[in-house]
Amino acid sequence: MKVEANTAGSLGVLKKEVSVMNKLQCRRHTVRVVYSARRELYSYVVMTLFGPNLMQLRKNCRTNTLTASTVCRVGIHALYAIKQVHEIGYVHRDIKPANMVIGRRGTEARMIFLIDYGMARAYAIWEDGHVRIRRQREHVLLRGTTSYLESMKLWTDNRH
Repeated sequence: MKVEANTAGSLGVLKKEVSVMNKLQCRRHTVRVVYSARRELYSYVVMTLFGPNLMQLRKNCRTNTLTASTVCRVGIHALYAIKQVHEIGYVHRDIKPANMVIGRRGTEARMIFLIDYGMARAYAIWEDGHVRIRRQREHVLLRGTTSYLESMKLWTDNRH
């Protein structure tokens, strides 16, 4: 469950996040929205419950490393989850181990799910059966998790 206060200065991040999650409902490696609502003082969304994230899993390994086959499986699932976000015309913008979780039971316990769409941004717009790519904004701040941004500075021109 995620909750966001409805204040005058609120950016409505949860509303956007729910919108993205709703567009992903028929996809395999994404969060399922159980229920979402807006009340006078707050908005909330109830989502499927998942297992630990990749950061937690690595920390819980006795050797603090993952096997080659596990890394390959995680990589394939992670890329597929990212691909699904791109297929609906969005860029996630906060890809990191803490935003990739495993399922809780059965075959889902061996699958990676991408979570936290609060920083997602639409890059494509569908109009009359055609896709139009959004123009880049002239000036934009670099966004993301600080510890993952340093490597981004090496290959970005600060335009997203």
